[in-house]
Amino acid sequence: MPSSVSSNSQKLAKAAETTPRGPLSTTVTWLCRIVVGCAFALGGWAKSIDPYGTLYKMLEYLNAWGLHSMPHEPVVMGAVALGALELTIGVCVLTGILRHSSAIAASAVMLFMMPLSGYIAIAEPVADCGCFGDVLVIGNTATFLKNVVIGMCCVWLLTRNNCCRGIFARPLQWIVVLATVLYSLVLAAIGYNAQPTTDFRPYPLGTVMAPDAQDDDDDAYLPAFDEEGEEADVFLADGTQLVFVVPDPGEHFLTRSRFTNELAEYAAQYGTHTAALVGTSAKGLKEWKLLAAPVFDAYSADDTDLKSLVRGDIAAVYLRDGAIVWKRNLASVSADLVESATPGRNALESISRPDDGNLATLLAGIYLGILLVLAAATLTARLTRR
Repeated sequence: MPSSVSSNSQKLAKAAETTPRGPLSTTVTWLCRIVVGCAFALGGWAKSIDPYGTLYKMLEYLNAWGLHSMPHEPVVMGAVALGALELTIGVCVLTGILRHSSAIAASAVMLFMMPLSGYIAIAEPVADCGCFGDVLVIGNTATFLKNVVIGMCCVWLLTRNNCCRGIFARPLQWIVVLATVLYSLVLAAIGYNAQPTTDFRPYPLGTVMAPDAQDDDDDAYLPAFDEEGEEADVFLADGTQLVFVVPDPGEHFLTRSRFTNELAEYAAQYGTHTAALVGTSAKGLKEWKLLAAPVFDAYSADDTDLKSLVRGDIAAVYLRDGAIVWKRNLASVSADLVESATPGRNALESISRPDDGNLATLLAGIYLGILLVLAAATLTARLTRR
């Protein structure tokens, strides 16, 4: 008896998939897949490439709700997981993978996001929702309206998504899911430990930071102040410069202060000037300098500007003639850089740039190449059966 019921269920499911549908229903279904899939995929990709940005936005929400003492570690894990989840749901919906399950997953997410975005649109606890990271910043009201449209599309897909065949054959669908999750996690690992592979912030590579070297239309101005609260010009228009960036001056910097001093002394051998930008007040800067004992000049700046400049609790920015050459989370710079450097050759000049676009193109090419091969295999198999 159970086997008969199971067999009948499979026949009914297969009949539902093969039942002819009108062109209007098919068109609407694919339009809903595109709307929901692209929204989820873009949001997940933006969160995956920039886990620090997602972390900052989540902490902004938590602070607005009075949860100031939340540890960073679980929030970081949540940020990475959220990016992978959204990207995977988006790809599944867009390509018709796991049609029923993906529609349920997307609807479940929107069931949470719609009332949240409605609350944000009314109360405005944050400036923007951060749903697309720095890739696309939209207002709170626009976010709510966007979620309404996505929610309506999810309702349609809950009842009609099984009616349209997907791009990939069933035996290959889990390979696509696995490839998407791995792609997201690799992006997040690079973005958290080094720098986002794609930079949509106001200070990408090549940005001229020195006021004396800027054109009239340059707006990459980052104000900094000395211990007396007087505005200071940190970035130099000529020569090379190494700038350490500390958005949140806590005890974590003290564990790296010796390394920063070693790098500063090493940079001085090649005529490279070193400075630090610390996200604190003038009074806080004095206290920080007493604890960190830097051998270089240090200035205070707004922590939000510093987080936009470079990602990382402690980061480094290398400039030549006032323009950014590379940016790295200091944790990704080898602790043996000075000791293993070739004599007569400035090792700071050879540090790789994960955000120059080459790595992003390579990873996207590998991922999309896998999807293309699987789609071609599916199409070949379908044409063969005809």
